[in-house]
Amino acid sequence: MKTKLNKWAEEVISYCNPIAKKNNLEYYPFQSPINVENTEILIVGVNPRGVGDYKCQSTNPKWGFKNGIMPVERLINGNPYYDKDNLWQFLNNLKQIKFFDDKIEGGKFTYMNYFYFATNDANEMKKINGFNDIKDFCVNKLSELIDILKPKLIIVLGVADGLDLITKNTTIVKKKHRLLTKGLLNGITLYGIKHSSRNYAYDERDVLDKYLNDIVKNKKIENYQIPIKSHYKNTNNDFYKHIIEQIKKEFDLELENDKEYSLLLNKDLIIRISDKSAGTIGIRHLNFHGSKKYTQNHNCYIHQTELLQLFESNNNFTKGEVWLGNITLRDLGKTEEDVINKLINILKNIIHKINDIFNSN
Repeated sequence: MKTKLNKWAEEVISYCNPIAKKNNLEYYPFQSPINVENTEILIVGVNPRGVGDYKCQSTNPKWGFKNGIMPVERLINGNPYYDKDNLWQFLNNLKQIKFFDDKIEGGKFTYMNYFYFATNDANEMKKINGFNDIKDFCVNKLSELIDILKPKLIIVLGVADGLDLITKNTTIVKKKHRLLTKGLLNGITLYGIKHSSRNYAYDERDVLDKYLNDIVKNKKIENYQIPIKSHYKNTNNDFYKHIIEQIKKEFDLELENDKEYSLLLNKDLIIRISDKSAGTIGIRHLNFHGSKKYTQNHNCYIHQTELLQLFESNNNFTKGEVWLGNITLRDLGKTEEDVINKLINILKNIIHKINDIFNSN
């Protein structure tokens, strides 16, 4: 197998290195090292995300380029910044589903990208010169890799920018969006799921856990429409008030201008509950304005850089355009008591670190 993998890697490098150099793009197929012995699940992301480029990558000692070319060993060993002990949000969110939790904790997976060149998002990826030809090459190499590793299951993260771009597919499970889809690549079955960059609702977790277990056991599966409902949406105002009361009491905070669901964390930050989507609680600047979103890098809010870094490093929070970080309430537990207890513990940790940032200057 190692001989086949080395040949596969050499062909990828031979094709990608000139493109990376010409377009000044960072590239790599694998996030995790290849699990040569036991890849039960091959997890396939879209493409590497970030602002890295070929010039930086080829001169970075961690990537170990030799004469401007990535070594085979480096490609096979994956992203040198991948940390198995501090998994990225994508994999941590997958672990919300018991099926994936068991496989990831057991190390029975390989995590890669189907398109090898790094961009900020999928839209930028599609604008790369020669995108369709590059995509076809990458998809062909994915098929070859599957033949080498022989995983029991191939999961593509994302449908519209994931499985749709790899092969034609049909929907198995649907909610408002396509949650689970199925397609064929050279006779090999691939499954696409809702991308794990966002949390999974409880009903989504349960359905995916059941269906994926049935798939690996070769059980017959049928199309399914998840009833659209949300336990915490527009029905739990009393619960929201109770959460605010507990936070207010625990941290000795005041309401923001007598708003029922918003507290002043300090003179510059607020903590607020919203019933949009599935009910979230988030932290942002008091003077936040929609025309100056956090993702636009205006850096116009006090301690913006330090705070964004803090929330980005905390797996309990999801970073967004209008929040430094937020949490979906139903992801914290199945009872109101569980939600409140876990939320208080998370807030204790983050508020302590926020205070350190503001007190440092």
